[in-house]
Amino acid sequence: MSPRLPSPERQEAILDAALALFSERGFGETPVPAIAEKAGVGAGTIYRYWESKQDVANAVYRHWKGKLHARLTEALVPLDSAREIFRVMWHVNWNFAEEHPMAVKFLETHHHESYLDDESRAMSEEGLGKIEAVVRRAQERGEMAPGNPRILLAMANGAFVGIRKAGFVGLSDREVAELEERVWAMLAAP
Repeated sequence: MSPRLPSPERQEAILDAALALFSERGFGETPVPAIAEKAGVGAGTIYRYWESKQDVANAVYRHWKGKLHARLTEALVPLDSAREIFRVMWHVNWNFAEEHPMAVKFLETHHHESYLDDESRAMSEEGLGKIEAVVRRAQERGEMAPGNPRILLAMANGAFVGIRKAGFVGLSDREVAELEERVWAMLAAP
């Protein structure tokens, strides 16, 4: 075990360890003692902060979902046109995934899990609701294709996730911009 870390650093070490193990093994195959060992703390230490492994997973989920939402919100504040919003969202998401691949993998593979609590689900729904509102406004202005905004968002997200899962990481800025153009073409008004 490592030297005793101050409380915030211990919590961060636990969340980092949980993220790594949940991303690598999955939630069900990750016991609390393995998280503790990877974090360099005793298993009992985890229970000082969280009551269960589910609570740890929710803390990891909210931590990374919050970081991504904050980055998107900051980047989107000055924008109005749907085209520019999509461009910025694509690039912010791409850069975040490049910087935090385990976190993005965790968020993508765990966002429908039964262990997520009401707070985590509400956080996810709030973010999706904001983006859905942007799509509805863009549709009203004739900037985006008609149809169910959630389906359009699922199409864009599916393209993003599929491209990354296919191993296309570390692409040049030009390649990322070309991908963004092609996905936008699928969403833009005819």
